Amino acid sequence: SGGRDEYTDEEYRVLLMNWVQANTRGSKEAYDRYFASVDGVESYKLIPNWDVSGTLKIVVDPGYPYQLKQCYDEIKEYVCQLPDDITMFSPERKNIDIYARCNVDIDEVNPYSASEKDSIKSRIVEAIKLYIDGDVYNYKGLRIGEDFIPYKLGVFIHELVPELKNITFTYPSEPVTITDEEMGVCNDINIEME
Repeated sequence: SGGRDEYTDEEYRVLLMNWVQANTRGSKEAYDRYFASVDGVESYKLIPNWDVSGTLKIVVDPGYPYQLKQCYDEIKEYVCQLPDDITMFSPERKNIDIYARCNVDIDEVNPYSASEKDSIKSRIVEAIKLYIDGDVYNYKGLRIGEDFIPYKLGVFIHELVPELKNITFTYPSEPVTITDEEMGVCNDINIEME
């Protein structure tokens, strides 16, 4: 009990094929293997040649100073090639405001009461926060450099709040571009129930 099923033949094949790259210093696979073993790192982004050739910028979430120092020291010692010039940063937070109109009464014989709509509204707000910020248990939220797309948020909300029949985003109505050095965070949420 508490164990894991053994690998299939295909999983062993992939593991063996990636073994050489994961143990080659300076390869992307070596960085992936390293960050998979670091406690407390939610996500990371590698930005090669960000200043000049041979430089590597690593953006680490959440990017606490002690965490950046630990990662920097371990990467210099175990992961990167000797001449690599590495710089570590925490991501810049980009606030995302949400203004939306929601309708739950379409095709309903008996419309929802005001208290039921308030309950649904609070579940919609929680779903938005979960989509953008994530939680510590099962959903990561937006990653570093991941654009905010209202359509994807609408699909996500519908999965968690099946009573929602229609949602119209008045702001932002278009995708919000997030650069490789930024991370979207939830700011102001205004939901209007119709």
